[in-house]
Formats: sequence, structure tokens, C-alpha cells
Amino acid sequence: MALFARRFLQYALDESQAYLSVEQRRDLCKHLNTVHDNYLAKEWEITLLHALNGLGTLQYEPDLPGTRHPDILYTAEDGLTFVADITAVSDRGLHKENPYDALQQEFFRRQKKSGMLHGGFDVRVNSYPTNHYRGSGQKPRLKLPKIADFPTRVFNADFQAFMNSVRTHPDKERQLKIEDEEVSIHFSYSPSRRGFGGGSHPAFDLTAIVDRNPFYNALSSKADQLRESGYSGMMGVILCDAGCWSLHQDNSTWEYYGRNEVVGHFLRQTQTVSFVVVLIVEDEQHALGLSRRQLIKSRLYVNSHAMPQKEALEQFVARLGHSLPCPEQTPKNAILQLKRKDGMTGRHLGALTHGGSIEMSARMLLEILAGQLSVDDFEQNYRMKNIENPFRIKLQQGRLIDQIIVEHHPEKDDDRVTIHFGKPDAAIAPFTYE
Repeated sequence: MALFARRFLQYALDESQAYLSVEQRRDLCKHLNTVHDNYLAKEWEITLLHALNGLGTLQYEPDLPGTRHPDILYTAEDGLTFVADITAVSDRGLHKENPYDALQQEFFRRQKKSGMLHGGFDVRVNSYPTNHYRGSGQKPRLKLPKIADFPTRVFNADFQAFMNSVRTHPDKERQLKIEDEEVSIHFSYSPSRRGFGGGSHPAFDLTAIVDRNPFYNALSSKADQLRESGYSGMMGVILCDAGCWSLHQDNSTWEYYGRNEVVGHFLRQTQTVSFVVVLIVEDEQHALGLSRRQLIKSRLYVNSHAMPQKEALEQFVARLGHSLPCPEQTPKNAILQLKRKDGMTGRHLGALTHGGSIEMSARMLLEILAGQLSVDDFEQNYRMKNIENPFRIKLQQGRLIDQIIVEHHPEKDDDRVTIHFGKPDAAIAPFTYE
């Protein structure tokens, strides 16, 4: 599981027989069973196809007069008809250009290998240009070497000497500065700092250039493809959030261009695209400390030549928004989970409650019984001490399992199991008398 629940994706695949061929369904299934850079894009695609099919008449990859096949030809119940391409945009390319996460991961790996996991470390990376602003024609970039050059440019003999000095004198502050025209990295250690350590860097995902950024590039590419379809009617782009910071910034500041200005600029440059729908994954804010959930927010942008269709498009976008499922997590967290779990498992129902009974994730219970999750890992997941393990407490009380009830959650990738315990049982408890 990444962005949407795997159970939902399977349901959408099952229902897609109405508008996809066997070959198309096989291809989508293959993509969803293999972790790749465009995984979230495929999740968005099958999710949107499922929603659109429930709102009107849908043709997937229609055969049109041109040389390209757009993703959909759609006709709503009110007669609104258009061709559209679905695309997902992320900051993946920016992170490859600015491998700060890779630097942190490698530093933590070496920190762990040396046994110095007591915190106190900080990693600061600088950027250039230092005075970037929107319209400057320059985009910020971290002063980091390529990942392949980390062993020689960063984690070299000087770094090892820095770590050795910290190990030898953990009560003293230490610093290591790596500075040249292309690299600016500062490692520091302070014995007064505790925890997991820290790190910082200037933002590199700002939209400093209006027509050179991830989602403008995605829109421009789709405009070219739609132009080559040969379709003469209304055409649009449905742009989906796969982890793009700038998609979440509505308005511009002195430092960066907001989404509204970027999309507006794009539509002024093209007559091909009549509208753009942007789908953004945002946290729903809860009061009183309740758990958050993710919602999909939609934004519609209409080209000047398509204004007569604006009301119909607004109604379509409103219906589409209500037809989409809630994501299980943010795109950023989805990408991290894909890297860790190969995308083959969904998200746990993570709450653990106990008293007279124990309520927990049904999948987690099965993983413990199967030996896939150790008892130590189970206790660490919930940050409990050994003596706080609710199963161990029930066993020490001499109480055996009396009943197990499974509460199914078909919209999630997990179920909840409630385990009831009986009174102290002489099978494992001391004899008593009244």
C-alpha cells in the first residue's frame, strides 16, 4: 500500500472490467505489484478511472485521429464531453538533484555502526544562490556532491577523525566543516544536545521560476501530447499530488510563485488545454488531539476560451471530489513506505487499547503469530516496557483467552481484533477457595 488502501485498489481493478480490456487490466495490475518511480501515478490513475466511470461514460485511451492516445474520453450525464490526460507530479527530481535525505541516511548508518546513537549530532547544509527570489531566473540548489562522491568528498578520513574524536571525548563539542565552491556541509556535535540529533538545509523545492518547475513541466508535456491526439473538442489535464511541495502553495510570495500564478501562466500560453484540475492531498485538521486523516482537495482552472463551460466543469469537479476515497497517508509518507515495504502491505490499524480485553490490529497479531514481528519489535512499536505488555500481564494474572472478535474494515488495509479474557483459570493460575 502506498497512497490509497490496497483493498480499494483491488476493488477498483475488479470493477474496471466495464471499461478496460484484459490487456489493460493486466498492465495496471503489473504496475501495482511492482514498486517503481511512477507508482503513485498508477494509483491515481486507477482511482480516477474508477470514480469517473461512476459519474458518466468513460473510454480509456480512446482511438482518436491523431498519433497520441489521451488517457480518457469522458461524457457526463449533463452532456459535458472532454478528453483529458491524468498525470501525477512530485519533487522526486529535485530530491535527486539535492540528495540531503541520502546524506542523512548515510550519516545515520555510520553513526549506528560506530555505536554513537546517543544524539548530540547536527548536520547543516548550505545552498546557492543565497539570495534567490521569484523571477530571479535562478533556482536554489543545495551545496552537496553527487551520492557516488560521498565516500571521497564527505565520509572520508577527515570525517572518520571527527567521529573518533567524539567517541574519545564525548564530553566536548566538536565540528567538521567541508567547504569548497560546490560543497558546504557542517557536522557538529554537542554533549548538551540529546535525542536523535538534527539537521537542516535551506528550501530547494521553491518555485522560483514560473515556467521551470515540476508541475509546470508536467502541464506543458501533457499539452503537447493532447495536441497530437487530433481531438477537436475540449481538452484538459488532471494533475495529481504525488509529493510536490509547490502544489500546496496557493498564492505567490516574494520568494516563490504560487500554484495559482503558475497554472494561470500556463493557460495563457496555450490554446490546447481548456482546463486544469489539480487534486491535492491535505491533512484534515482536528481539534482536541484527535487523529488526523488525509483528504483530497480539488482546484479548477479554466482557460479564457472555455469560460462558457466553466459552470459545467465546476459541477463535474465537485462530483469528482465527492467520489474519490480518502488517502491512507500523505504522498511523502507513501513514498517512504514503498521504499521500506516494497508496496506489498497496507497500513496497520495502529491503535492498541487494553483493559479487560485487548483491541489491536488483526494483521499485527497474525505477524506476531507467524514470527514475522518479534515480541520485542511489538513492544517497541508501542513504546511499552517489557512489564507493560498486555498479553504478559494477562498471562501473569492467570487469565486465558475467552473469545476473539474480528471487526472488518473493508475500506482499510487492516481489521481490528478484540481479544476477551476470562477470569483467572486454575489451568495456569494458583488454586483458590472461597
